[in-house]
Amino acid sequence: MNTESQYRDKIERHIRLAVSRSGDPASLRERERAVRFLLDHSDLSYARLIQLIQDKPESFEAPRLIELVGLFKQDASIAALKMLLLRGKPDTSRAAGRALAAIDTLAARQALKEGLESDIIEVRIAVIDGVRLSGDKAWCPFLYTALQDNNANLRYYAVNSA
Repeated sequence: MNTESQYRDKIERHIRLAVSRSGDPASLRERERAVRFLLDHSDLSYARLIQLIQDKPESFEAPRLIELVGLFKQDASIAALKMLLLRGKPDTSRAAGRALAAIDTLAARQALKEGLESDIIEVRIAVIDGVRLSGDKAWCPFLYTALQDNNANLRYYAVNSA
């Protein structure tokens, strides 16, 4: 096995660790180490994460992979994240909303604003979920409008975010 192949295998192992679901303290520390490794080796890991979410956007791991992509804070991922946001699938849309909020660039904010205009309630809930984590008060006017929406689910998420 050559060095590049070994390195790719190591990236794959760390991706699996980073999206694991175990919640015991040792597993959480391993997950944090895996995420740090992926961020430190973004030259290979970022492209692989994007490939995984594009190949299998409905997979069981997709929401955790999507949130990992947001940690890289790369504008290059915004198109893929925006597509996932606008699909309106609960788990992936919400993860994409959180990832876009984590990127927090002008282009990411624009993608979130486009989600606000969607007719799909789940997309708007995903945007609320993302902006809730950002803590940015610039989103307050939208939250205020969402509080007055006819949809009870949207109002519920807006109240939780306010």
